[in-house]
Amino acid sequence: MNEDNELPKRRSVRLENYDYSNEGAYFVTICIQDINFLLGKIVNEKIALNKFGKIVKEEWFRGKAVRSYVDLDEFVIMPNHIHGIIAITENVGATRCVARVCGRATHRGGPKKKNKRTKTG
Repeated sequence: MNEDNELPKRRSVRLENYDYSNEGAYFVTICIQDINFLLGKIVNEKIALNKFGKIVKEEWFRGKAVRSYVDLDEFVIMPNHIHGIIAITENVGATRCVARVCGRATHRGGPKKKNKRTKTG
């Protein structure tokens, strides 16, 4: 940590000068905020998915049915992150594509935010 108690900056793992809007296969890792074990737990050396882990699994399989521009290959769900291979078959961009595939699971299982326009208490 630096003197301001901020976390150190991570080195980017992106390839320099690579156009991530290209079609291709991408290995992605998506981590849970604060490294919380929100997707399940390890029991007898296997993952036991909880409600949120099951949502992630359902959305991974659902992804191809609703997104014609992706092929979703192998994936693994861990208690606090997922790994997967996403093949983009149209020029929609890797970042945008991953956000769309994973955003649905976040929407279904994530905490509900209060509407700022609604008065409470």
